[in-house]
Amino acid sequence: MRKRTGLFVVVASLLIGAAAVAGSLLTTDHHHEGQTVVSHGGGLDSCGGHTNHKTGRYHYHRGPFC
Repeated sequence: MRKRTGLFVVVASLLIGAAAVAGSLLTTDHHHEGQTVVSHGGGLDSCGGHTNHKTGRYHYHRGPFC
């Protein structure tokens, strides 16, 4: 019985860790309060991001994959 309990603790810990990582990948740190958000053109590079040519800032839409 002790081996099963230990295995359960390990599996539960791994699942909790995986959920935490998955949740952190789904959240963003974008804060747009009081700002107008406007879409801009441009494709994504292999890293999942691109440069906004109006502001000159590089940012990600997916990823970063690099």
